[in-house]
Amino acid sequence: MKEPKFDVTRSIAEYFADRRTFLGKAGAVSLGAVLTALGMPESAAAFPSVSPPSSYSTLLGLCTPGTATTTYTPGLTNTLQPIHLSSNITFAPCAVAQNKVVTGYHYAYDMIASCSAITDFTGGGTIFYSSGQNSVWTIDSWTITWLLGQSIGVVSGLVTNGPFNGARVWSFFIRAVTDPALCATAGGLTGSTGTNTLIIAEP
Repeated sequence: MKEPKFDVTRSIAEYFADRRTFLGKAGAVSLGAVLTALGMPESAAAFPSVSPPSSYSTLLGLCTPGTATTTYTPGLTNTLQPIHLSSNITFAPCAVAQNKVVTGYHYAYDMIASCSAITDFTGGGTIFYSSGQNSVWTIDSWTITWLLGQSIGVVSGLVTNGPFNGARVWSFFIRAVTDPALCATAGGLTGSTGTNTLIIAEP
């Protein structure tokens, strides 16, 4: 199947509409193909460990771009230490399978991290629907790059409760900070903002 190509003259809405169409028809598609379809072919080889490594059977939902606000407690510094990360993401109403509409999601992670490194990462999240229902999911794999407080990565896990129980979640994210110099202060970097893409699929 020929994938839609990125064209900078087109709107973001048109760009992701093509990718929703592509992903919905893909059937069994590799994670690398998902990244390529999302316009990130250079990242495809970076996530071979993200489950499932080979394929998924049915795309249930693709929501993007989500607006994200993240806090770090305590603040990120240049020294590795235990950090609690909390992030809230909001979407324009995003229609997914089973006639559900995603409005946003929250995740909370515990990690060992500095402004430029991460060595441990656990936790999970909750997807919110306009109906008032929630899907709870738990991390089982992740790949993240940190640099001066900026981060990019993908976290994957399984829904353990609520709609789509047993489905896989992929959360792709980019985070930026306005003052990386805070990494060198005692209080550290306490927050960042950015975007998230949420994928829900049956394994």
